[in-house]
Amino acid sequence: MKLLNLFATGKFNFLFSKKNIALILSLVVMSFNVTNAQTITLSTTVDENNGNVTSIANLIGTPGGAGISLREAILAANNEPVGANITINIPAGNYVLSLAGSDNTGLLGDLDLNTSVAAGAKTVNFQGASSATTTIIGLAGERILDIHAINNVGSISVFIDGIRFTGGSVTGSGGAILAGRPSDATTITHCLFDNNTATGNGGAISQSSGSATHNLDISNTQFNNNTATAVGGAISYSGLGIVHIFDNTFSGNTAGTQGGAINISGTLPGPSVCDILTNSFLNNTANGVVFGGAAVGMVNAVVININYNRIIGNTAAGVATGTIISTGGGTVTSMNTNNNWWGVNTGPAAGSILGTAAANWLQLKASASPAVVCSGSTSTVTAGFLSNSAGNAITVPNLNALISLPISFVNPTLGTLSGAQ
Repeated sequence: MKLLNLFATGKFNFLFSKKNIALILSLVVMSFNVTNAQTITLSTTVDENNGNVTSIANLIGTPGGAGISLREAILAANNEPVGANITINIPAGNYVLSLAGSDNTGLLGDLDLNTSVAAGAKTVNFQGASSATTTIIGLAGERILDIHAINNVGSISVFIDGIRFTGGSVTGSGGAILAGRPSDATTITHCLFDNNTATGNGGAISQSSGSATHNLDISNTQFNNNTATAVGGAISYSGLGIVHIFDNTFSGNTAGTQGGAINISGTLPGPSVCDILTNSFLNNTANGVVFGGAAVGMVNAVVININYNRIIGNTAAGVATGTIISTGGGTVTSMNTNNNWWGVNTGPAAGSILGTAAANWLQLKASASPAVVCSGSTSTVTAGFLSNSAGNAITVPNLNALISLPISFVNPTLGTLSGAQ
């Protein structure tokens, strides 16, 4: 840090050795990356483009119109160079997309986030106030956000936090978000995707470059009532990267074929690792007649782990096997479906899984303290999921999908229940 301060004030000592000079140059580069971090805060919910979008700094200085709009902030981010790290703060409000038209530059129609024309990475962070208060509403016939819309050679990492995406509707894939160019990465947390539709794959999100490596990480997000005519009612991933889907809720999503909530694929061998853990899958539907997978459908994958999820009320009436979790005609090298809660202590119903069957599952078990009481005495009864059907211990961090859910104690024998919590 002292060397950086000396250099910044111009007090450079030319007596340094070559090794030390190399160190200083390295530190200077690191300092440049930090100073290239920029933040812009929206000041209007109006969908407009009349500010100076040649850079983030110029847009802040010359916003034009009603203020800094979401569209303008993205256009300015597109013009930032390789190495940029941009945060777009999106305050509470309804951001209704209204500039009709179609292009990949973001001037009209959906919001198009693009990389630099030169090779290298760029980072863009979309920070909402919360998914309950910051809402982006799609334009009829358009998805909401296209990440890396123009196939420039640069790559992009996108982080999205605290935003609701609703009303996206596209002829194609990705009703709310389309992503997945080679080497890109998408991270989504604390968001809500509801009532988005796609005639292709991924009613809410499609991340797809089947033969390329790109990563997807989604956590603490709700997917409600999204629809895809093809696969992946909520999410469709096709690629060779790493997929992490943790602590989310999928409710009422529908796929025309397989993967009512999620569909996983990619050019053989498919994603290297796909972890689908501690989610809730509730009342999702897959309408396929060859393959189902109302919760999760998959075609190709190297390793896929579907564990510690809550899986209830999902349906795929067109198939007899693989109604809830289904491999779909490809190759899944390693598949693990153990330790899920199926709504009953007896585990998955016959035909629920096509692929590697579950060896065990979560069970709701009760214990009493003391275990033996005399007539007129009391005992405290506790129910929980701390061991599975094989009697193996389950740790509390693996029960995120079940913690805080109510449990009903009913039909006591030779006694009464009181003080249920």
